Amino acid sequence: MFGGKNMAQLMQKAKKMQEELLKAQEELGKTHVTGQSGAGLVEVVMTCSYEIINVKIDHSLFKDINNDDVEEDAATVADLVSAAFTHAFEQIKDKTQNNMGGLKDMLPSGMQFPF
Repeated sequence: MFGGKNMAQLMQKAKKMQEELLKAQEELGKTHVTGQSGAGLVEVVMTCSYEIINVKIDHSLFKDINNDDVEEDAATVADLVSAAFTHAFEQIKDKTQNNMGGLKDMLPSGMQFPF
């Protein structure tokens, strides 16, 4: 067959890895990151499980709005919000890689996580 002792060790290692992965995912779900753009005019707070906690747009951003060109003003705000989310996503990726780093050592050689 498959060699009972080796298979038992493999299954035990897989179970431990699954437990560690669930623990790391739970931890990441409680971890908040903040993405910013426009020198802090737009701020996005998210968990590392991509739950949006808060989006803040500083009121001073709207003081300079040119009513003659609403489309351009809306595009500027949209760009700032998008940049803040991108910043938050980058932080989530970094924290996920750092948090899951120890699990990579448990994988058989040649295998890797998709993050």
